[in-house]
Amino acid sequence: MLTMLNHEFLTADRSVQRTTFPSGKKVTANFSERTQTVGATAIPAGSFVVTKS
Repeated sequence: MLTMLNHEFLTADRSVQRTTFPSGKKVTANFSERTQTVGATAIPAGSFVVTKS
């Protein structure tokens, strides 16, 4: 099991969320019905992206 360091809501409607893990990986999920842009990254509706900081 992975330990979660942080969880945040990135949009007012809480449809885009980011979870940060000890490894530095961040999972940003888009639960909305349209593409959302976070920084320079477009996240399609109903999907997620994994990044490492």
